[in-house]
Amino acid sequence: FLFCILIGNGFIFLIIAEEFNSFFESAHERAVWVNIQDVDVSTLGHTDHMLFLICHAFKHFVGSGLGIRPICDIMLFANEYGKHIDWMYILECCKKIHAETFVATVFRIGEKYLTFDKKKANYPLEWDEYAKDEKELLEDVLSGGTLGDKDLNQIHSSNITLNAVKANKKGEKSRNSLSATVFPSLNEMKKNYRYLEKHPYLLPVAWLSRVGKYRKEVRSKKNSNPTESLALGKRRVELLKKYDVLK
Repeated sequence: FLFCILIGNGFIFLIIAEEFNSFFESAHERAVWVNIQDVDVSTLGHTDHMLFLICHAFKHFVGSGLGIRPICDIMLFANEYGKHIDWMYILECCKKIHAETFVATVFRIGEKYLTFDKKKANYPLEWDEYAKDEKELLEDVLSGGTLGDKDLNQIHSSNITLNAVKANKKGEKSRNSLSATVFPSLNEMKKNYRYLEKHPYLLPVAWLSRVGKYRKEVRSKKNSNPTESLALGKRRVELLKKYDVLK
């Protein structure tokens, strides 16, 4: 049972990433030119660039976890280009993906510990209304290492959080997402088991194959423990609730 729960599920990551893509459909129209070593390069506009950094960090947060490096990137960019950023537009985008509390709290971490300068970045006071106590988020970030994937337990725990987010988008309770993690749908399983396209009745066989793959990984890696991964996933679901990712 535990083995099924903890196998990676990139399909749900794709769902989350596709939701972010709509923010950048016209990004090329807002592109800016920068000169790098005497070469002009077209790149994202400052607002789009900041939004991209935020979406990237948020994707990791709802997955295996967020490390300190992405937060440092956000703060450095905000301090340097904040006066060119449409902060209220970013806030509206964050609300659409339920990230406003998370992002506002990240900036609170930046202000307290990472030299983020609100005045220099032209950071609006309206953002402060959404920030919560940063201690639990900071603890989660620091325990995740540089990028939030310090070991296999951290990576495998993402199935619990990702399925909770998926269930939340469907209006279901997050506890219902557990069965979806244990027994992914046929469409999800087809992503990694192509034979299901022609032989869908072999779905139970594919589930067992996933179990075998994970058991082999557990035996070969010392830092992979199903029980610990499951417990970590449950703790991180509560963290998503605290920072309003799960409504």
